[in-house]
Amino acid sequence: MATALVPTYVPVRTQWRLAVRAWRARWSAAEEWRFWPRNYHGEFDRYFAENAYEFGEFVAHRAINGDLGRSLRRLTEDHEGEPWLWLRGALPHCVVPFRLAADFSRAAQSHPVSPKNVDSLVGRSRAFIRNGRFDITAAAIVAAAAAELRKKNATDQRVRQDYLTDCDSETCTFREGRDLWLRFRQATPEFVPDDVRPDKVAAGILLVACVENTIRDPVYVLRAADVLRELDADTLCELRKKQFEFVDGWALDMSEVNRHHKSIVGGGGDDPRRWWLSFDANRIAIRSDKTSESGLRAVGRLMQQIERIGRTAAPITLRRGDALVINNYRAFLRRKERDHFVLTWPWPAIRWLRVYYGFPKEHGHQAAHHGSGAKG
Repeated sequence: MATALVPTYVPVRTQWRLAVRAWRARWSAAEEWRFWPRNYHGEFDRYFAENAYEFGEFVAHRAINGDLGRSLRRLTEDHEGEPWLWLRGALPHCVVPFRLAADFSRAAQSHPVSPKNVDSLVGRSRAFIRNGRFDITAAAIVAAAAAELRKKNATDQRVRQDYLTDCDSETCTFREGRDLWLRFRQATPEFVPDDVRPDKVAAGILLVACVENTIRDPVYVLRAADVLRELDADTLCELRKKQFEFVDGWALDMSEVNRHHKSIVGGGGDDPRRWWLSFDANRIAIRSDKTSESGLRAVGRLMQQIERIGRTAAPITLRRGDALVINNYRAFLRRKERDHFVLTWPWPAIRWLRVYYGFPKEHGHQAAHHGSGAKG
């Protein structure tokens, strides 16, 4: 039986602080003593991607404190509590349903999250999205959780990903009750939490921001500790070995993507809550001839436990302006996909989630970031 989760309501005064500081950051390029507007020359997205951490720190320093700040920090510091925090009203409300012009035609059903759809939505949404204040507020939440919002690597153009679910475009993909283990996943599973290289460490915080959810489809969260606790010692021993091949890209020819050999489970002690897990069934080459048979069996047992326990995962129905903050090392996330058409009001019937990745703060990286002259 799934456990119902209760959201944390962001106080109105905090919402106002976030809105004002986000506006101030956008206007001043996150420089505290700048009293004239910054000219981004029409390229704010690029500028924000290069300086997202500074925007987040600028807003979080004054806007997020008290109980909310402590709750966010506990996600990365406390192994005893829940590995997620559901914030209601944390982000600007973007009333977008009647301003959409995305291609939801039958021809686009096989690629419902195509760049054309995303660009059309972003280009026609209201000012909070267009002017960057939605992204700035998300950066502040990540910063308050003791993480750093930044690009995954140097070639990425954005610090976010958009996921669109059109209920009429999912009829030929996943169906509820099947392939659950394929959909429970963690972000950046090809990397590990304890890598000392800033561009190779796995994201520690995952922020799922709801722009719109007229179809009221939930997402599901699952504790990694609940899965690990059910595995026997031999399976855990195999999962701790650095023998599993993960890929960090998609291509028809798998020889064209980068491959990483890593362990799936790490951490010390006897308490599974202190272990980290980095896994995505869609990113592991489970047929690799370089992995031992015992290792492949261990992955199979892990998938079985994810499927079994995942049936009792807690559903969270995000509303416009909600944020779900997850410890990426200690929890799984999955989205629900529709298998039938739903009539909703307002129209169109979609779910639009914007996902951000928070990486561990690196002292050397921060020093280089602040001294790089990116704001010049």
